[in-house]
Amino acid sequence: MREKIQKRLGWRKKLTTALVLMMAVTTILPLAMTAEAAVLNTPTVGVYGRVLPASQAGDSSDWVEIARNDGYSLILRKDVLPVGWQAYTTSGTNNVYSISNVRNIVNNWFNNTLSSSARLKNYTTTHNALTEIGYFASFGGISKPTGISCKSGNDVAFLLSFGEAASFCSLQYATSSSSWKASSDLARTNFNKLTPLPSNAQQDFWWLRSPGFTSYSACSVGTHTAAMGNIVWCSSSTNFKGYDYVRPALWVNSGIFGPDVVIPQKANIVVNHVDANTGALIESERFTVDAGAYGPYPAKNIAGYKAGVWLQTSDPASGTITGGQTKTITYLYGKGSAVINVIHINLNTYTIISIESEYVPAGLYGPYPPLVIDGYNAGQLQVGSAPFVGTINDNEIKTIIWGYSRITN
Repeated sequence: MREKIQKRLGWRKKLTTALVLMMAVTTILPLAMTAEAAVLNTPTVGVYGRVLPASQAGDSSDWVEIARNDGYSLILRKDVLPVGWQAYTTSGTNNVYSISNVRNIVNNWFNNTLSSSARLKNYTTTHNALTEIGYFASFGGISKPTGISCKSGNDVAFLLSFGEAASFCSLQYATSSSSWKASSDLARTNFNKLTPLPSNAQQDFWWLRSPGFTSYSACSVGTHTAAMGNIVWCSSSTNFKGYDYVRPALWVNSGIFGPDVVIPQKANIVVNHVDANTGALIESERFTVDAGAYGPYPAKNIAGYKAGVWLQTSDPASGTITGGQTKTITYLYGKGSAVINVIHINLNTYTIISIESEYVPAGLYGPYPPLVIDGYNAGQLQVGSAPFVGTINDNEIKTIIWGYSRITN
């Protein structure tokens, strides 16, 4: 009898365990399936975003809306997290976001630093950012919200992808490891709403979740000219080289922008860069901004020209602008002078055949072809020579060296 009871008890224990497991599986699976099915089918589109004040967010920073998707807003923290420079990874030289140090920092901020009563948390939703990681120089990796409210947990807050930064919040972006393009007016406008970082040639970037074009780099966004000119690019992901800032993003219900949050009026800034000698337009930039304070919009470094000088009859580089107004800022650029030396040498004796020197306007120069010299073969451009046609800066000296060997019978 005892054996039968024990057997029955054993079966009951097994049955109970099986039921618990089945209940756990049936609890987890619908949630996972619901989350997957709830990812919105509508595309995520960039917007000239609203600014959510810190007081409305319950955070120490304002937040900038950069994109929307069917009643939900992708918002980006105006200030980087107050954690200083951080390595993308602290274990090895990988660039995998899911096991990165910066992902842990973002999760810790959302779960442990941001107040549990922060208004943001009443509107946050889950999303598919971890499966839409994106790639360097690609417009892929655009995340979508699921519509499932989530006030806590990992990966509610996340980092933007390369594609999201390039599309919605940047001044320019890489198209390869050696080329880049200007971002859209929308992306440039949103970028200019962010708080600038302290200028530092190595650390004035903030991390993205996309891997870089090498296994030891991850994508990032530069915020100063010293760092390749405000570009969506790559930083080293190794724990001993790459230290950038951390700026989280969130998907929220757009209802967070309630009637107490005013949608700012828009205005336009035009910055013209003009040749001081000819009056010709070298380059023109246009920015859409919120009404209120704007600027400063400085002069640019333009090859072949001296530093730009603000035209006093144009609008100031910074100030206040009203909705619907256009401010036009003009900089004049004068061309300096430079020196071109052209040296012709005898390759048999390494003696100088002739030297020509002249002052030229900064900018384009050349071509300076080889001479035709009796008794010598055609001239060959020598190693260490400047190009015989190109661009020269103010006060620069370029030396072009042609070498000639004697004709032998």
